[in-house]
Amino acid sequence: MLMRTDPFRELDRLTQQVLGTAARPAAMPMDAYRQGDNFYIHLDLPGIDADSISLTVEQNVLTVRAERAPAQPGGAELLINISNDGWFGRSAAPAQHLMMARVRAVENRRWLLRDTNNGYTVSVDPYGRIAAQLSTDIRGELDAPYDFRSDQTFYVRMGDWFPWLCVLVSIILVGTTVAKSGWQKNLREAGALSPGPARSPGARLPRGTRS
Repeated sequence: MLMRTDPFRELDRLTQQVLGTAARPAAMPMDAYRQGDNFYIHLDLPGIDADSISLTVEQNVLTVRAERAPAQPGGAELLINISNDGWFGRSAAPAQHLMMARVRAVENRRWLLRDTNNGYTVSVDPYGRIAAQLSTDIRGELDAPYDFRSDQTFYVRMGDWFPWLCVLVSIILVGTTVAKSGWQKNLREAGALSPGPARSPGARLPRGTRS
């Protein structure tokens, strides 16, 4: 029997169970009780501003909405990535994870410190270059250079609108190309099926032509 394990699918499933989804939010620790005519609800929401919590009750369903403000108003000044690359063994996944982490460092223009159990433990500068690296599959220590930065890149300020714009333009170009190809095909078929100009039985053809 052939069995296939997809660690990314398992990771997505675990993330949905812990963080929940838009259709099915994750459960939160809470305690609700009644004293006389008053109801009391205690919520365990670390990092949440109490003024941002709103409660609504509709058809015996309690909905809790809250907002967690970023710990650093200007964003993180240093990126730290702890990864368990032991899931993937000797595959190419650890190297792919490293490349994706380097992209995150470039997007945010931040130093990145990455620690793994048997993969690539590295220090990446804000331009995606590896400043220090520890060999794989060994236990050791890395003297990793790093620094704190507070500047913001274009991507941090504007978000994902440019990639989505590229996707929209690509869809328009592909749709236009497909539609143009269909129009040209219909015109060729119409030209092949349309009869030629009508000619009376007694009409003579010009010299040098054939009927």
